[in-house]
Amino acid sequence: IKQGDTVVLDVEGDNAEAVADDLAKILISAE
Repeated sequence: IKQGDTVVLDVEGDNAEAVADDLAKILISAE
């Protein structure tokens, strides 16, 4: 993943919020 990429996720289930948090951390660390 690099800056400018568009990430599209289709997340279902109770862990969707946790997955979103993990993705946010990955994106922040990738900058």
